[in-house]
Amino acid sequence: MTRWQANAVIVFVALIWGTTFVVQHTSMENIGPQYFTGVRFLLGTLAVLPFALRELRKLGRAGRRLDRVDILGMVATGISMYLASIFQQIGIMGTTVTNAAFLTAFYVPAVPVLAYVVFRNRPHWSVWPGGAMCVYGTYLLSGGDLSGLGTGDFWVMGSALFWAVQVVMIGVMVTRTNAPALVAATQFFITGILGMA
Repeated sequence: MTRWQANAVIVFVALIWGTTFVVQHTSMENIGPQYFTGVRFLLGTLAVLPFALRELRKLGRAGRRLDRVDILGMVATGISMYLASIFQQIGIMGTTVTNAAFLTAFYVPAVPVLAYVVFRNRPHWSVWPGGAMCVYGTYLLSGGDLSGLGTGDFWVMGSALFWAVQVVMIGVMVTRTNAPALVAATQFFITGILGMA
């Protein structure tokens, strides 16, 4: 893949990611956050499942079995995704789409900080200005008055922490298992089941 193609894919993913906030906000007029989360991630499981099963067969042919730590790690990744998703979905009911999208982006500077705290991986210097810009942007979104932030905004900020945990966990589990689709399908399934339950 060329650099131009990679950049085009990233822009396309950002477009999809950004527009989902509108769908998430609009869907709350008809169904609750738990049901929406459950259905959304069970559909995601079905979409990724064929690739996950292929990876599982490939692991079996290579004589590599998932051990208890792999399974527990994938379950923990799914639980963190569920918490991130449900916090975000509850928060979206009490804030604007713009605030929800922006506040969720707090996970971006939180990921390297969390990786440093847990694994002692030193973050790149650019993390700190990025984090400061997130905080300043939140201040501007609140109209220059932090009391302008509502309950929904704080739910979304909480979701950003769990999104950061989930991203760090994904990195760990994909490295351990060498099966990204299997990790994705497992976390989607767990999130979907917890949402439906």
